Amino acid sequence: ASQLHSADYGIGQWVYDHQQPAGLGSDTLPSSNALYLPLKAPMRTRGVLVMAPAEARLIFLPEQQRLLETFASQIALALERVHYVEVAQDALLNMESERLRNSVLSAISHDLRTPLTAIIGLSDTLKETTADSVVREELADAIQEEAFRMNNLVTNLLDMARLQAGKVKLNRQWQMLEEVVGGAIRGLERPLSRHH
Repeated sequence: ASQLHSADYGIGQWVYDHQQPAGLGSDTLPSSNALYLPLKAPMRTRGVLVMAPAEARLIFLPEQQRLLETFASQIALALERVHYVEVAQDALLNMESERLRNSVLSAISHDLRTPLTAIIGLSDTLKETTADSVVREELADAIQEEAFRMNNLVTNLLDMARLQAGKVKLNRQWQMLEEVVGGAIRGLERPLSRHH
């Protein structure tokens, strides 16, 4: 193992490209102090196994050769399995991103339309009303409430877009539970004003 730091990357590349063993005990560069074996999986070569044995004669024994081939085959299969797990995870992430995108579009078309419609209707009523100042103030408050609601929706949509783009870095710190709950209640003070 101590000799592996001197592994020849040129030989490794040749073994990877030609899918043939090289180095110690092989037909190619047999004078090398290490044996290079291709890690051949069913779909493609997944890498190169480099062995620098303390006693070179041991790897020429038939049972050792079979063991080496078995190890190389198992390592290649494991690497290929890891590769396809990553491919499957990427596919799932893409599907989830598409689903999230559709949810955002649905939220824009439905959730934003509701406060916008209310603001337009209330402002028309406010413009046309000849009622006293109390009624006008109630209408202005209702418009302001819908505007705040719409602002929260837009903020949430922008946050979702940032999350999806992967531009959010978590700032993980210990927090007092009372402060977290209190901050959430203060942030929702207006929507929760009619609830105990």
